[in-house]
Order: sequence, then structure tokens, then C-alpha cells
Amino acid sequence: MNRRLVKLWSLILMTPLLAACSTFGTPAGSSDIAATPVAQQTLPLTDRQRRWWAEHRSVARQVPGQGWQVPGYPGFYTDQGARIVPPDAVIAKVAYVEPEDGKESNTSAAEGLLNRGKNLVGAGPDETLARRTLAEGQSLYALAGKSLAEGHAIDRQRGSIKVNEKTLLVAKQYEQASEKFLFAAKRWPDSPLAEDAMFLAGECFFFTDQYPDAREQYEGLLATYTNSRYLDTAVQRMFAIAQYWEKVQAEDPRSFYSPNFTNSTRPRLNATDGAIDVYRKVYLNHPTGPLADDAILAIGNAHLRAKRWEKADYHYTLLRNEYPTSSHQFEAHLLGLQAKFKMYQGPLYEQEGLAECKKIADRLLTQFPRELSNRSERARVEKLRTEVQAQRALREWEVAQYYQKNGHNRAAKLYYGNIIEEFPQSQFAQKAREQIVALGGQPDIPPSRFAWLTDLFDDRTRR
Repeated sequence: MNRRLVKLWSLILMTPLLAACSTFGTPAGSSDIAATPVAQQTLPLTDRQRRWWAEHRSVARQVPGQGWQVPGYPGFYTDQGARIVPPDAVIAKVAYVEPEDGKESNTSAAEGLLNRGKNLVGAGPDETLARRTLAEGQSLYALAGKSLAEGHAIDRQRGSIKVNEKTLLVAKQYEQASEKFLFAAKRWPDSPLAEDAMFLAGECFFFTDQYPDAREQYEGLLATYTNSRYLDTAVQRMFAIAQYWEKVQAEDPRSFYSPNFTNSTRPRLNATDGAIDVYRKVYLNHPTGPLADDAILAIGNAHLRAKRWEKADYHYTLLRNEYPTSSHQFEAHLLGLQAKFKMYQGPLYEQEGLAECKKIADRLLTQFPRELSNRSERARVEKLRTEVQAQRALREWEVAQYYQKNGHNRAAKLYYGNIIEEFPQSQFAQKAREQIVALGGQPDIPPSRFAWLTDLFDDRTRR
């Protein structure tokens, strides 16, 4: 079951209990929005905490009336490093913070109620427990990694697991380690410890082929820690997941209306759409990384195969403009030319797309001579450029014919002239010359059908 649904149902089931507890959890006369502690107390220091304070004392800053605050760690500390704890912290309500710049508050009333319930049952933040659990998970993770290094790997062929005693042991160790990491991240959130735990949980899911869960962990990690030290590795893992999903969708196509409930390697719905979304997160989370241009090209190719011409053209254009030094510039031009030409809907529509097609074709023929050294490839580009020019000439011809049929001969001759000048080799050039000759004695504009009405107004004006 989805973890978010579990959290939501937990909140719903705990609400009556928490509402009853609120009658004795808040001191008399206190506000319903926040409970203010009357006094503060400190916890005794352990040797480990003293060493921690010695390492972090230089980055701590003093908050008047509160104590010392260390970036990345919640709460306040004394000048000796002891944690300052309000006496009623266990049942104190979470203060509501007004949103800044129109953004929603990070701590909603529902989340505050849920956090309070966790504190009541002893499930609130606990750094000591989180660190102990993280260490246990790391031990299991190391054992599983050692087994993999010895060759007892999980068979990823077609998303199946080759069942034997060793692979089952590895899978079990990774599963136990992931549970430890997820628990540690929950018990000490928004901290370097949670960052480590979230990444390692993603690794556990990745190495046991649970790719949707791995994706969720990596994306959650990068959303919470935008400058995470695991950024490069997480992005590489996500890119590999997207590539795998594209491959399995090609080998075993499934419709959007055929959801997946049995294969833990595939997303719930269409694998191609899932891959596209992961590729998008790759270049959005690390736009200057080595895989950003690869991800954009992969998205464009996926849309091109699905005949979504506009989306394909958008990503090829993005690649051409934003990553000019990319090794994929030739593909972005060649495939972008095809996508943009497919977008053209006929002479009754705008011609900007055709003009851009000509520019791309010209750049292909001049900037990529080595890539077009193959005669057949170059001939294909030249043929497509000729088709583009033919469509542009056809559009000019249709517009000229429209004006000629309505008696606007001066405008028609202008468009016929454009055909002769810009498309002299097209089949419409000779026809345009003949039409200009035929219009030689014709009036430039059609006769007015309401001459009597205009004459009437002219007479009244003169009077």
C-alpha cells in the first residue's frame, strides 16, 4: 500500500484520540495555536554528545532568549552543548507559522496534529535511536553488498529474480536494511542523517529491482536536499531506471489502461510515460550534470516514437538552444527537423514552422559535414529540405490564388512575384509567371459593391 495512504489513514484514525488528549495536554489559559513552555530544562551530556558539540560549536549561532542553534539540527542547545527541552515538549502543540510570499505553511494543522500524536506514543524525533537504527541498516547493507560482490547477484533479465538460497539472502538483507533506513529517516528528519538514510534506502530498492520505490526515494532525497552530496549518484540511478522502463515497454508493450500490480520492476501505469517523467526529473534536478542533455534527447525520442510531434520538437529545440556544446547536437537538428516538419498542417496554417525547418536543414548541411558524409543520409536531408521549400511555395501559391479569385490582383501579383524570386526551381514558378501575364490588364483592386452607398456619403460630405 502506498505510504502516503498509510499516513493519511493513521491521521484519520488518531484524530479522535488526539482531540481528547488536547484537553489535558495544554496548560490552562494557554492559546489553542501554540503552547508556551513556562520553563526549560536541559538533558545531561554523554561523551558522544560532547564530541558532537566540539565538532559543531564553530557553526552554531546564538538566538537571544532561545539558546544556540546548529544548522541541520532541530532545537536549541546551551553553550556547553546540552539540548534545551521544554518541560511540556511531549504534549506541546505545534505553532502555526504564517506562510511567506503567498506560499503554504510547511507545518499544516493536520501535520501538527499528527506530530503531536507521534510524540504522545513515543514515536517523535529521536536522534539516538535514529543513529542506532542507521548503523544497524548499514551493517545489513554491507553484508548484502558483499554477497553481490561475490557474484550472488539478482538476475534482472525480464524483471524476474533467479531464486536460489544466496539471492534470497541478499534480497532479504536489502529488505531489512531498507526498513532500518526508512525508520531512521523518520525518527530524525531534515538532517544529514536522514539524507544518508534516504539515499541508502533508495540503493536497497535499486539493487533488488524495486525501481518504483527506488525512484520515490531518490526523488524525495533531491526534493528535500537540493544540494545533496548524493546528487550525481541519485541522478545516475534515476537515468538507469528510465532506460530500463523504456526497454521493457518496447519488449512488452502495455497500454495506459492496463495497470501493473504484480511486477515490482515496472511502474504502476505505462512504462514509457514513467520513463519520460524520470528523465525530466534528471535534467531538472541536475541541469548542468553530464546526463542532462542525454535525458532531454531521450524525452524527445520517446515523444517522436509516440508521434507527439509538438512535445518532441520542444525538447529538441531545448537541446539545441540550451546545450550548444552537447554531443547530441546532430541528433537534435536531424530529429528536430523531422518533428517540426510533421507539425506543419498545410497551406492554410502559419508558415513559421516551415521557415524554421529550412533554417535547421541549412545548418545540418553546413555544420555537420562529417555526420552527413554518408551519401544516403545527406540525400535524405536534402530531400526533406526540398519538400520544405515545396510546401512553402505551395502556401504562397494558395494565398496568391485566394487574392486573385477575390479580385485583389495587386496582392496576388505580389505573392506570385515572391514565388518566382524565392522558389525559382519549384513547379509553381512558371505558373506564377503565366498568372502575372494574365493579370496584366486587370484592375489592382475589385470594384466596390457598395459604390452607391459611398457616393451618397461623399455627396453629403461635400454639402
